[in-house]
Amino acid sequence: MMKQTPRQDALVTPRHRRSTGSRRRRGHAGGFTLVEILIAFGIFAIGMIAIASLFPVAALLQRETASEVVGEHAAQSAAAIVDAKGLTYAVPANRSASIDGDLDDYHRNDRSRRTDAVPLNAISPALLFTKLTIGDRSYPSSSVDLNAANPVDAIDDCDLFWVPFVRDLNGSPNNPDFVLHLFILEPDSRAGYPRGGQLPNAANPFDNEIVPKVVPIACSVVDGTTFALSGYNPNNTLLRIEGGDRIMDSNGTDYTVAEVNGNQITIVGRILLSPDEPDTIWYAPPYGGSSSPTQRIVTLKINHQSLTP
Repeated sequence: MMKQTPRQDALVTPRHRRSTGSRRRRGHAGGFTLVEILIAFGIFAIGMIAIASLFPVAALLQRETASEVVGEHAAQSAAAIVDAKGLTYAVPANRSASIDGDLDDYHRNDRSRRTDAVPLNAISPALLFTKLTIGDRSYPSSSVDLNAANPVDAIDDCDLFWVPFVRDLNGSPNNPDFVLHLFILEPDSRAGYPRGGQLPNAANPFDNEIVPKVVPIACSVVDGTTFALSGYNPNNTLLRIEGGDRIMDSNGTDYTVAEVNGNQITIVGRILLSPDEPDTIWYAPPYGGSSSPTQRIVTLKINHQSLTP
């Protein structure tokens, strides 16, 4: 009798059968569920939002960096221009009708504080029309079209202006050590700066309306970090002072404003009371712009030319 061959399916062991069934089940369960897809999209969206939020911050940092670079170049340009113009000074013993220095009136008799920072305009107004014209005091230099029909158009090619103050570190008419303090100003085309002649007490009263103005406010020292301002109205948005603004006191010391509370301003750091207690602060109001136009305040050594008979 012939021996029967076992059927093929009889050779399949139970273990083999389970393995095959498991593979079939996995094959039928392929793909993602709707919940898994929604979770993946949610994670992707959160990541994209986080990445997108970096772009405005990066753009702001880029603009601030570019502004700092331009401000540094403007300060260097100002230093070169002042040096090239050669401001002059004659000690009292050398003065005569024929010898008249640019800075002689710094030590005039009606000024009791001999080391204050004083606007160059207050010493010699003619200098801002002759040696240091608005073209000289712009950056890039001589890029301002004062004859433009629209003041906004005149500002297009000019990034910055600077306004000079003079100070004698020695306070000595016979042995002065002059420095210049410069307000580096970045004009805002949205602002309505006063026209020339409208602010006679400004440091640059005759600059026209495309140039920000630097104005004084009488002050007193409240404590080591706080000034009280006389006549300051915090509700006047055209003249407002805000945290982050740069100011300079009558000693030529510049500060960053930390906080404003009514007519009192708190500065970053400590108020210096030497050589005299400050009685005035100088600052550039926004006049309708987004903020104060003061980009920085720099100090330059003046190598003045001494005039002799």
